[in-house]
Amino acid sequence: MESLAALAFLIFIAILLGAVFGWVSLFRVNSLMTRIERLQHRIAALEAGRAGPAAQAPPAPVADPVPAPVPEAVTPPPAAPDWTARPQAALAAAVKTEKGEGALARLEASLAGNWLVWVAGLALALGGVFLVRAALDYGLLGPAGRIALAVIAGLAMIGAGEALRRRPPKTVQRIRSAAPAALAGAGIITIYGAAWAAFGLYALIPAPAAFAALAVIAGLAVALALLHGPVIAAFGMVGALIAPVLIGSEEPNAPALFAYVFGVAAASLAVARVLDWRWTGWIAVAGGAVWPLIWLVFGFDGAQAWALAVYLPAYLIAALVFAWDQAGEPPPVDRPFRDWWPFPAGLVGAWFGGMAAMALAVLLAERSGHAPDAVLAAGAMSVIALLAAWRREGFAALPAAAAVMAALVVLLWPEDQARLVADAERAFRFMGQPDAGPSTPEFLAAAAGFGALFAVAGWVFLHGLRVKAPMAIAGAGAPVMILAAAYWRMTGLETNLGWSAAALLVGLPLAVAAWRLVSGPRGYAHAPGAASAYALAAAAAAGIAAGAAFDQLWMSAAFALQALAAAWLWRRAPKAETGEGLGALKIAAAAFGTLAVVRLTVLGEAFGYDVGPWPVLNWLLYGYGVSALALWLASRQLVRGGAPERSRVVQSLVAGALTLGVFLISMQIRHALHGGRMDAGFYTLLEIGLQTSAWLGTALAIRAALGPSPAFAPRWGVRVLIGLSALHALAVTTAFNPWWGGDPMGVQGGTVFNSLLAAYGVPGALAAALAIVLRRQGLQAAGTITGMIAAVFLFQWLVLELRFGFHGLLMSRLPVGEAESWAYSALGLVYAGALLALGVVRRRPSLRYAALGLLLAVTVKVFVFDLAGLGGGLRALSFLGLGAVLMAVAALYQRVILPMTRREAEEAALRS
Repeated sequence: MESLAALAFLIFIAILLGAVFGWVSLFRVNSLMTRIERLQHRIAALEAGRAGPAAQAPPAPVADPVPAPVPEAVTPPPAAPDWTARPQAALAAAVKTEKGEGALARLEASLAGNWLVWVAGLALALGGVFLVRAALDYGLLGPAGRIALAVIAGLAMIGAGEALRRRPPKTVQRIRSAAPAALAGAGIITIYGAAWAAFGLYALIPAPAAFAALAVIAGLAVALALLHGPVIAAFGMVGALIAPVLIGSEEPNAPALFAYVFGVAAASLAVARVLDWRWTGWIAVAGGAVWPLIWLVFGFDGAQAWALAVYLPAYLIAALVFAWDQAGEPPPVDRPFRDWWPFPAGLVGAWFGGMAAMALAVLLAERSGHAPDAVLAAGAMSVIALLAAWRREGFAALPAAAAVMAALVVLLWPEDQARLVADAERAFRFMGQPDAGPSTPEFLAAAAGFGALFAVAGWVFLHGLRVKAPMAIAGAGAPVMILAAAYWRMTGLETNLGWSAAALLVGLPLAVAAWRLVSGPRGYAHAPGAASAYALAAAAAAGIAAGAAFDQLWMSAAFALQALAAAWLWRRAPKAETGEGLGALKIAAAAFGTLAVVRLTVLGEAFGYDVGPWPVLNWLLYGYGVSALALWLASRQLVRGGAPERSRVVQSLVAGALTLGVFLISMQIRHALHGGRMDAGFYTLLEIGLQTSAWLGTALAIRAALGPSPAFAPRWGVRVLIGLSALHALAVTTAFNPWWGGDPMGVQGGTVFNSLLAAYGVPGALAAALAIVLRRQGLQAAGTITGMIAAVFLFQWLVLELRFGFHGLLMSRLPVGEAESWAYSALGLVYAGALLALGVVRRRPSLRYAALGLLLAVTVKVFVFDLAGLGGGLRALSFLGLGAVLMAVAALYQRVILPMTRREAEEAALRS
């Protein structure tokens, strides 16, 4: 049934491909026929144009001398079509020269030359593989007979392809047919499948013989690729990689599978290097990585994990061997990425295949529970990467990838095997009895071994290299990353003075190495990248030491200080003729600054920790204040070193400093109002008001200090602060409004100087001042939005103060009385009049519009609520007051506002 299902699927695919190719060919034929008709019309028009004037011209007089005829330029006959060109060009030439050949004939030639051949080659390849499967299903012949039959079939296909290449049939001689390559590729796939079955299914040959057979088949594939071109490589490599899926196996055999995949991947790497076909290198990378990934995810067997542990270093060695001659020159690490492209064919497998193998090594270690063979495989790959980069600088990226691999292996170590025993009794038993506790020694040995390997080899191999930065990144970065991973796994990032001392011990030799590089005969210019790598690694170790000794806030501050160190190193680095130094240091400064900001804002480092009881002099001042200051100083270092003030890196650091500064103020407000409890689960009205005032005050200070054209970070910082203030205005209008809020949101303080003033009055005044500054600087839209925020704050403040004056702390529980209702109408009229007057004096249409809107709202209130809810003199006063105000507004518009707007319109028209 499986064979019938597969056959039906292949028939469906063939029909679908045939239909698609048929429509494509039909469209091409129609396009060619249309072009022919257009050319015929143009030729006819040109011939008519030549004949027309000659027939209509009057006969020349006899007396006039006849001028000598000018010989016309002889047009050479059209050249014979080149039938060795690609099929599309050949068909186009056939259309131009052979008018008798119809559309069906051209379509027939195209199908016979290419599309049908591809489908036939695919069918033959699958048939060769299914031949083994069918013999297995029906019990035909013995295992040896089935393998021999498949080999004979594969060799027959290869022979037929070679014969067709040498003597193509006359029907396809005019176009370059893909038939020979398709047949040869089908034969290679069939022989690959036979080798896989002989070793993986039937165990007819031992492992050495299987490797030898795969090597022979790979050599045959390379030889055929030299004859038939890249098609054979595509058929041979891709088909060979999917052969195990088609053949299948009841009991997966990991050693057989990875031996087979290694042979196919090695053949692909060889073809990529010998023929300089990059896409074949990508096949090797994909095939060499996909099968191990499938096995790890779907078919993992701990008893057979050793096979993958052997395969991964072997695959890395094969990738390096086939790219060895192309790796003599170091990669252009100091140039733009476009200078790297296109990658040499051999280095595709070495770079990307090696990195894929290292990623698989990490996954193998995690899946196997960090079995010894998996950890040893990662160690072997680290040694191979370091040695390869030492001897051939084209492999410079591999040590850094290996360093990341080693750090991840340590980081993913199982927790029950990594944590130290805290109980003294258990610790004593652990030291005295080998079976008394978790396998901490294995973890520490692995971490120390990886760290020492990269530290020693990185420093020793560094001095013989022309480009030292990549090796220095691995040699300096790996010990720090492994230290951080081990610290995390064994303590959970808890405070530990022992680990702090260990971090200092790691950082000390790194600092000495950086000093040695800087103080050499040629100073910093000798190896700026290497010196920077060791200096940054030493700073990172110092940051880990601080974090392990004190608090997580120290870790964030350490990241900010590393950003400052990176900026200072970039300033000291020698500049090229373009004025640009080591761009990696600027990127490092921005990256460290981003880490500090994310830890202190998104991750909330201050929440859940005791930052101290004092209102201002607490650890918030260090964690946020020192970090903000360090990022600001880092931006100044970059500017002094020649970086443009408005560059992205500088502005990112400025934005980080601004963000942390605002957070510091907000966190200090929260700390002071909640008695040091940073994780308090509620917000008071006073806290919201003070934070809003802090945001608006910061925005006002930035705009007043930097003028109308600040850089990117301050400009967007002001916008963000205005947006946050608008959200707070919405919050205190709705959810946090004390009129209908609960007791926790109640008003605190006296009659005027209370939390209402802090939550509404002060933010409104600051927003009004900011609106004036923004409009003076030409930002009309921003000024209008900020002015609207100010109007909302101030009007709510007056309304709530009135409510608080009537009812005090019971303002959220008692109903509105008649006098209070009339007071709200009077307040609305007075406030609208003030807005209108201010709009006239300041010539601000937005204020006039806001005043008219408020007047409309008061009018609705008077005619709806006051008419029904008020009685006696209060209702009369309400209507009289409304009428008087509306009459005054109308008079003001007739005598002042409308003439003023007409004059402004005329002046604007004259200016335009």
